Amino acid sequence: MNKPTFEIRSAKSADLPAMHDVREEAFAPIFASFRAMIDPSSAQAIYEGAENAQGDYLDSIWPPTAVRPILVATVANDVIGFCAYAMDTAKKLGTIDLNAVHPSHAGQGIGTALYQRALDDMKAQGMQAAQVGTGGDPSHAPARRAYAKVGLKNSIPSILLCKAL
Repeated sequence: MNKPTFEIRSAKSADLPAMHDVREEAFAPIFASFRAMIDPSSAQAIYEGAENAQGDYLDSIWPPTAVRPILVATVANDVIGFCAYAMDTAKKLGTIDLNAVHPSHAGQGIGTALYQRALDDMKAQGMQAAQVGTGGDPSHAPARRAYAKVGLKNSIPSILLCKAL
């Protein structure tokens, strides 16, 4: 089976609805995984409305600016993935932000290509280091593999501890 040819470009205004669709599909199993890992009372309190909050966050970083560029991956002009990133020129630090690839296109190198393009842009803009935050749970394993492929390998472990009150 041949992999579809995809293109990466800067996001346009017309891309936002498709980016929301990709985000919803890609993060549905992640939010479900998070909720399943902790007791139901804690899960309800911690993750109540998480999907909507994430959608609001995507809206808040739109429209793309020089400070917060957003790339999209497309197949036949359909958005199948995106990657927002930021650059702190004072610290010379780039940060990969909200990103997703539609599950029907997972495992095809699209996330890796988006991250590499973002890192290339960061370097071209004078950034000296880059970072990304991700989950250590099984649902984030594909993202961690893609980040590692572009050299984002050093990690600082973090644990979220929860308790129902």
